[in-house]
Amino acid sequence: MDLFIGDNLRKLRRWHDKKQTEVAKCIGLSVRQYRKMENNQIQTKIKYLNPLSNLYKIDIDAIIKLPKLNALSSISENIKKDNDER
Repeated sequence: MDLFIGDNLRKLRRWHDKKQTEVAKCIGLSVRQYRKMENNQIQTKIKYLNPLSNLYKIDIDAIIKLPKLNALSSISENIKKDNDER
C-alpha cells in the first residue's frame, strides 16, 4: 500500500497557515527536502513524524491516515480549544 503522507503534510500546513520554510526549520530539514516530502518525491522518515505531530498537535496516526472530511473539523476544534485556553 502506498502512503502519500506528503499530501497530508500539505493539507496540515495549509490548514495551520504555515509556510514550508517554517515547517522545514521546525523539523530540521532544508526547505528543498521538505518540499520533496510534500510532493511525495521522497518518503517521510519516521524521525520527522514526532516533531510534525507536536507542531500540529495531533497524533502521528492522524498524519499518516488523515481522513479527508473529519480530520479538518477535528483539527479546527483543537485549534479553537488551544486559542480559547490562551
